[in-house]
Amino acid sequence: MAKDCLLLPHSGVDLQRIAKLTDTALAAGSGDASMPFFETCKALLEYRLGHFAEAIKWGEKPLDSSQSYAQAHAYAVLAMAHWQLDQKSEARAMLAKGNELAPQNMPSSIDENSQDALLAWLFARISLDEATALFQPKSTIDDNPNRP
Repeated sequence: MAKDCLLLPHSGVDLQRIAKLTDTALAAGSGDASMPFFETCKALLEYRLGHFAEAIKWGEKPLDSSQSYAQAHAYAVLAMAHWQLDQKSEARAMLAKGNELAPQNMPSSIDENSQDALLAWLFARISLDEATALFQPKSTIDDNPNRP
């Protein structure tokens, strides 16, 4: 539930309530196979709160797991947090690793797997796409050479 509320940059949710949900999942999930997903959720929460160094701390935790889509999602959060801290080369490296693990097109192996794999890939892709957009130069109407 917490991750769903955090997927969009400006969803209007109460981040303090989401923090409680996230902390509950982390406390209850100790030793659970889903822990990398909970850690990624905590990283995304810290990013949404503007705590970029904390987002990096939490985003690094799932990187050692065997859950490739949790890793991909973590790389997306790491990319955005590094970008916000003006660590552009690290940000680009994180984005490249995430894109490698969760390609643009849904892998055919997901068709044969559970719905959990589909959701994990989708969550990773949403955040990887957000990171990609963050890296793009901002354009304004004044930048348009065809403007009358």
